[in-house]
Amino acid sequence: MKYKIDHDYHLHSHLSSCSTDPAQTPERILRYGEENGFTDICITDHLWDSAIPSQYWWYDPQNIEHVMKSLPLPQGKNTRFHFGCETEMGTGKVLALHKDNFDKFEFIIIPTTHFHLGWDLSPNPDLKERAEIYMQRVEALLDYDLPYNKIGIAHLCCVFVNNGPRADTLKLLDKARLAKAFRQLAKRGVGIELNAYDFDFQNENEEQRQTVLDVFRLAREQGCKFYLGSDAHIPAEFEAVKWFPVAVDMLDLTEDDKFRPFD
Repeated sequence: MKYKIDHDYHLHSHLSSCSTDPAQTPERILRYGEENGFTDICITDHLWDSAIPSQYWWYDPQNIEHVMKSLPLPQGKNTRFHFGCETEMGTGKVLALHKDNFDKFEFIIIPTTHFHLGWDLSPNPDLKERAEIYMQRVEALLDYDLPYNKIGIAHLCCVFVNNGPRADTLKLLDKARLAKAFRQLAKRGVGIELNAYDFDFQNENEEQRQTVLDVFRLAREQGCKFYLGSDAHIPAEFEAVKWFPVAVDMLDLTEDDKFRPFD
């Protein structure tokens, strides 16, 4: 059976500092889920646990107490609303959520591609360095003591991986090494995000598009499961849902490919 578009597990509220719209409330997010017929949605505000030494001032206000202000989450008649977070992987592959606090969240997103923050990169990284750091950050996910069944890896192919075309970095990845990492992550039960904006190919040529798709194809070949994430920060970004069918069709996904953290 074809992969059913019935969820969105990457959603931000106004509690994320990069959201600029007070209208981005849990109630508005739930309405978005109901309007699209989703059975499950998850709020994933940005988080840096106060128990982990800060590496970036921007994250300082976004501790656990802050993101928990959205609780209790409203629930829909047909849409379950889950409480999660998007934490961070800082310099030295430091995870910004202490293991003692994992149980506070139903779902935990870890981004490995926030290259715009400069973590682990030299001041002027070339493409080879970017590709190497990309690999190291994916592999670092295997070094943590994580509840992998509720861990998602966010936007593996986002524009942040390079200052220019993202494909310039992605095409330099060591495919054998990446396949090994994906295989091990699949065995542990981690989910791979199909971020809506990773599939916005409007300004990319066919070769660049295939380079992006090849990363996800490789993950699928190694047994990884996938979930959908709009990464919406404001109500206007709910329209990113239009890219979900593009992702499903281009990767020819079925229900067997679906990551199910809430079943």
